[in-house]
Amino acid sequence: MERYIVKAVFLIETPDGKEPGQFEEVLRLVEAETRKAAFEKAVAWGQLESTEFSNMRGERVAWKFVAISELKRLPELIDGLELDSHLQKVGAEDEFIRLQLDKQREILRQGPA
Repeated sequence: MERYIVKAVFLIETPDGKEPGQFEEVLRLVEAETRKAAFEKAVAWGQLESTEFSNMRGERVAWKFVAISELKRLPELIDGLELDSHLQKVGAEDEFIRLQLDKQREILRQGPA
């Protein structure tokens, strides 16, 4: 059995398109015999996770599966193994760095699990 990391992409549709262009990217660990089987398993999960619900104001919100955008076989799992990496080009470096530091502070605020 092989292990793969897959990225599933979901489109988030909000009432009246108030927040267009909202997406969620989800990384999952998949165990499968082949790359094809891992892909099929990931697509099935994505389709199952597509949902619609009413928000607190009673408005319809939809999470729609779009695609599996990444599929990588994982080597042996060892401490420090790089699982994923992304290069990003941003317009405002300071804003991007501030956002990342805010996320880091939130991790530290949550304390040990």
